[in-house]
Amino acid sequence: MKKIEELKQLIQKVNIEKEGTVQLNPVIELKKVRMFEKKYKISFPKEYVEFITKVGDGGIIRSEIYGIQKLISLDNYELLGYPLEYIDMPFPLEHSWMPDWGDTIDGIEDIEDDDIIEQRMDEQWKKIECQGNITIISNNTCNSTQWKLIIKGTCRGEIWEISEYGAFRLIKCDFLQWIKLLLTNGLDDFMLACKKIEYPQESDLLEGCKKFIKKEKIVMNAPAKLDEIYEFERRHNISLPKEYITFLTQIGNGAKKSPWYLSKIYSLSDIEPLTNMDKPFCIQTKADYKKVFIDEDGYKRVFGGRGEEESIWEYLFKYINYEKQKIISPWVLPQFQLLCGCIPIIGKGTPSNEQDIEYQYILILNGDYKGEIWRINKTTMRPIYNTEMPINVLTIMEAIAYGGS
Repeated sequence: MKKIEELKQLIQKVNIEKEGTVQLNPVIELKKVRMFEKKYKISFPKEYVEFITKVGDGGIIRSEIYGIQKLISLDNYELLGYPLEYIDMPFPLEHSWMPDWGDTIDGIEDIEDDDIIEQRMDEQWKKIECQGNITIISNNTCNSTQWKLIIKGTCRGEIWEISEYGAFRLIKCDFLQWIKLLLTNGLDDFMLACKKIEYPQESDLLEGCKKFIKKEKIVMNAPAKLDEIYEFERRHNISLPKEYITFLTQIGNGAKKSPWYLSKIYSLSDIEPLTNMDKPFCIQTKADYKKVFIDEDGYKRVFGGRGEEESIWEYLFKYINYEKQKIISPWVLPQFQLLCGCIPIIGKGTPSNEQDIEYQYILILNGDYKGEIWRINKTTMRPIYNTEMPINVLTIMEAIAYGGS
């Protein structure tokens, strides 16, 4: 009871500070909740029942950081078409499951058939979607983010974030605490704390990136808000890699000042003019990579290495006279703009002239190489790898500075 009253006061406070921040629907009658539970043989966590019967059943929460969040009404839940057939079965997870961060399914490493692996992954996703939970927020974004309340299983009562990246657990966070975090803009910090517990390596990468930026005296722009990122994704019909979203929201949206070897750190507004981000990247599969970079004898193909071999641009785009095309910013050479499904995130200058961009580092947005960083110049392009640490948006700057990438 005390938590509910405190939450009511918080809602009143934020609405006084900014009118219309929280607009909730009328409460639902308790007997309707019990009828829903009886029909589907479930029992809702008490915190959720208290909120929808004493505060409001669905509505809108507006946030400067998280944008407009539409809480789903239980009264209308059946009409919205969310899966209910397996809702009485336990939620399948006890810990976060993030394939983008390397998580997989037990036993899958012994399976060699790609079709069976894909089937197993699809089955896992279906269980996450349907079993032991209800959807409380479903954002219309390209990465299909949903917020779920777990109603059956080991994590009953907790809130989980489900997206194309995986299922992320908000450890011991019940419905009322989650609402409070939304209202106080504390959700990112809470999720970062959970990430440090379940994914210490990923958290270390973020902290390492922050330390590197401080050490190199890089002046970043203000971080992007999630709402800005969702709008950017919608405009371009893309889904940005998770690490890049972390970089934009936790580190900064581009940079104001940086050393010559990181002479340009691009912001979302810098890459806004690009119109082909949603098109397939030219190297979609590992078979594509082998075809382009490995010759008929099994040797690595060299592009423009001694000025005699053709460049990769001549190899990939034989019949396009790109040199006569107008350069579209933020690309620095006309051939770069022939690339689809990627964005430049860093430009590397020269010691004598930081504005003379020699290399651009691109982030792949689709295909087997989504989330990877590749380097491009006037003759070639190649993935950036490091045997000592994963190379992604959070580690690429340090790799460029110290590894000569």
